[in-house]
Amino acid sequence: MKLNKFLFIMLIPMYLMGNSMIPIISYLLSDSETSKNPVAIAGDDVAVEIGTLVALDGSASLRASGYSWHFVDKPKESEAFFSDAKSASPVFVADVEGSYTIALVVSDGKTNSVADTINTVASFCKDEGASQEIIPTLTDPTGTIVDASGVTGLRVVCGAQESYSVADGAFECNQFPMSVYAGTFKLGEIAELPASGMVFTQDLVGVILGATTYPEVSKISMILQSLDEDANVENGIVLTSKSIEILNKYLSTDSMLEEIAFEEIAIIIEDVIKSRLEQKSTVLLRAVDRATAQSNLTEMTAKNAHRVTQGPNDETE
Repeated sequence: MKLNKFLFIMLIPMYLMGNSMIPIISYLLSDSETSKNPVAIAGDDVAVEIGTLVALDGSASLRASGYSWHFVDKPKESEAFFSDAKSASPVFVADVEGSYTIALVVSDGKTNSVADTINTVASFCKDEGASQEIIPTLTDPTGTIVDASGVTGLRVVCGAQESYSVADGAFECNQFPMSVYAGTFKLGEIAELPASGMVFTQDLVGVILGATTYPEVSKISMILQSLDEDANVENGIVLTSKSIEILNKYLSTDSMLEEIAFEEIAIIIEDVIKSRLEQKSTVLLRAVDRATAQSNLTEMTAKNAHRVTQGPNDETE
């Protein structure tokens, strides 16, 4: 958003010099500075690749205490929606090719701002052999959330700070304890960051890393691995907001994993996959059973045993 600037010139009568008017240039004021109304600043236009988890940021808006995002326009086949349309910094997945026009309106509790719009254009990867699930990265993450591989799309809550895990499960957290959610469903929490910076599913449940077959660990692993968008946990587990939204119809704020049988977890997973397929027939989700989920997690834990033991900065060449 560009803020208009106005040049004010004051004409001051100088009686000692007759009736002439002497112009005095005061200073430049922006229209936002001359108004007490809130001003929405939605950010800049961006171009991304299909599958990107797009992070919006309206926190630069002026005199804003409330936020409201909405799609003015998006591709016809898109299922994109905001993680939290009332948040200053929601995310959405640019799930199909095309242009997404997004508007932000902010409020100070009394007055709404004029809408500010931005455009996100999603296109295919130039390298046809590359994955189309391209996810934002963090240059200096606090750590990573890991199951059979890094998990993208989980909600991370650290005190008043709330964000989402991005590529390779990377997350930012400046205050512990830290809680991790799939939408509204709490997976677990940690009191402090492990020395390695890697937060495994076992850590979230509160058991030792060797407990890869612990019931609640296995249930979470089944869910995460089954809802991986491209059904290939080796290249990362990507959870879309659409899958999580459906999952939360079964598992949400009050759900207790220890009270849910493995058979019921399997049914929930099948129902989520079925619902996604009804929405979009090209979805690749594939149910992962208990034994496979345990095996995948055990393998990932073993691969990183040296990092878990030494910490991220202790590895030798």
